[in-house]
Amino acid sequence: MNSQPSTAPSHSRDPLEPVDPGGVSPPCEPIAPIPQSFGDAALFWHVFGLQPIPVVPKGKKPAVKFEPWLSNLSQSAILRYWERHPDHELAHVVGNRLLVLDADGPSAEQALLEIEAGFGIAPRLCIRTKRGVHHYFCLAAGTVARACGHDTDKHPHRIDTRTGQSIAVLPPSTNKSLEKLDARNVDHLSEVGQDFVDAIVKHNGGAPSHSALPRHPPSSQKLVGSPINLLSVKRLLEVIPDPDIGYSDWITVLMVVHTESGGSDDGLALAVEWSARGEKFKGRAEIEAKWRSFDNSTPRRVGLLTLAAMVEARGHDWLDACHGGSGFEPCAFERVYVDLHPKVTH
Repeated sequence: MNSQPSTAPSHSRDPLEPVDPGGVSPPCEPIAPIPQSFGDAALFWHVFGLQPIPVVPKGKKPAVKFEPWLSNLSQSAILRYWERHPDHELAHVVGNRLLVLDADGPSAEQALLEIEAGFGIAPRLCIRTKRGVHHYFCLAAGTVARACGHDTDKHPHRIDTRTGQSIAVLPPSTNKSLEKLDARNVDHLSEVGQDFVDAIVKHNGGAPSHSALPRHPPSSQKLVGSPINLLSVKRLLEVIPDPDIGYSDWITVLMVVHTESGGSDDGLALAVEWSARGEKFKGRAEIEAKWRSFDNSTPRRVGLLTLAAMVEARGHDWLDACHGGSGFEPCAFERVYVDLHPKVTH
């Protein structure tokens, strides 16, 4: 494996120029070939701004735990790992900044193209898979999206969504190839907002409740870390009694508690109390380790409304839950967004 890190490709034209969204266009020729060794490819995608993670050969299972891998992710860490495991293939943790739309099969792919054309949007990064395609987008600030998969045999037209702690396999892994790369880095990917995300949810047969969440004007007083916000979080968690809801949702709840409590000891106690309700609870030490990994100084894209969206998705009115049906006025809040991982700049 080469010792020098690969660099993200540049284009002969400005990648910020509009891209024709209409119809099914032929695949773009890659500006530069993706390195064929998994280690060099991991460096390539890391420089591009993704969060590469090794996966077992010819599979999707991560070969390492998310933590401490993500906390220690660097070019030197990538070099060291793939020098020891050159056969391990490559995926990335999508993160809250990005949305990957996974169309498995012709029906889903055509539906995705039609939705994109309807919004005048075209992806600037496309990965061809064995059964279909992955289209990459950046989420506009304040946009709520959730990872969701579907049974392709029962619903061949539906489009899987990947964000947050989801992973997506990258070239040159088995059955993955670069179809289109028209951006210098992740900051130049096409941006989508709540209306586009809701259109995908509606196409998949869901109810896009996120955009319809009641929003009261935020208080002029900063409430993050206040007892009011922590009480609101606690009440919302009463309608999510089971913490065994999947790793992505579980870690999101912990981050909401951390954000709204300002990383306080009271917030940690609530995170432990709620997590202890589940059969997968491994003890306070695990929660404390996660708690310490959340960087309180970094702007983040989850907050009270993230938890509210989870409550609404379970069929509850979040405002009713927030004031506990006690007759009090709905709680005040300040919207706080969490970006799980800062932008990679080089």
